[in-house]
Amino acid sequence: MMETLQIIPEEDEIWSKNKDILKDVVAYVDVWDDFCMNYSEIWREKLEDLGAKVQRRLTKSVTHVIYKDGQARVVKIVTRVVKFYRKNLIFGEKRKIVNF
Repeated sequence: MMETLQIIPEEDEIWSKNKDILKDVVAYVDVWDDFCMNYSEIWREKLEDLGAKVQRRLTKSVTHVIYKDGQARVVKIVTRVVKFYRKNLIFGEKRKIVNF
């Protein structure tokens, strides 16, 4: 019986194939942990590595909001943006995704 070897692609090869997977995403990130540490920058970098555009301000061009234990004003602003622009936003909070 002949054994077959599985070839595992190099990490760089996997990255290069997926670097544009989020090319149509314009994201706003507000991610904090339970101890008031801001992890937004780490997530911004990860999203940009995958091809997303990341905004520093919540504008009408934003299509996705990545949120965990962030500032309460962000929830209010997202709600206003959705109502005012009658726009669907993907809003993630504590592992839940809600499509307005």
